[in-house]
Amino acid sequence: MILLTCLILDRVKRQEKFSVWPLHLTLVPWFEIRGPNLSTFLIAIQRLANSSPKPTLTTMGSGKLGPKKVEVTIIKPTSLLINLHQDLLSIVLENNAKLISKNYVEENFKPHVTKRGERGPAQDRTVCRKLYLVAKCEDGERQVVEVVNFK
Repeated sequence: MILLTCLILDRVKRQEKFSVWPLHLTLVPWFEIRGPNLSTFLIAIQRLANSSPKPTLTTMGSGKLGPKKVEVTIIKPTSLLINLHQDLLSIVLENNAKLISKNYVEENFKPHVTKRGERGPAQDRTVCRKLYLVAKCEDGERQVVEVVNFK
């Protein structure tokens, strides 16, 4: 199964499928995990989220990121957000998952929300209450497979 972890700013429910991404901040990009490691992984991310305070996303303006220079809203890289990224990445790697790309992890993690046309985060500060696990589907769509509440 190919997954990523993210914070979604729009209203999205567990098992919901989409082809156009809702506004979101990716915490750990696509990775592949198989077999019994998946259930161990799910338990670990539930424990992490349930013991972590709700992250607040504070916007710092607009910018362009990546080789395609995609329009984004840059998010302040708070210690809580950086630690959440690092803790989730550790859980991914401890469960023998394979990162599809290492370009946007560790020191290359740049918190941002990709804009959809002119649409970016509605507020300068957004408190995220849930951690989302999203799967790549064979039909090209994406599906929310797990939603975990923060403390």
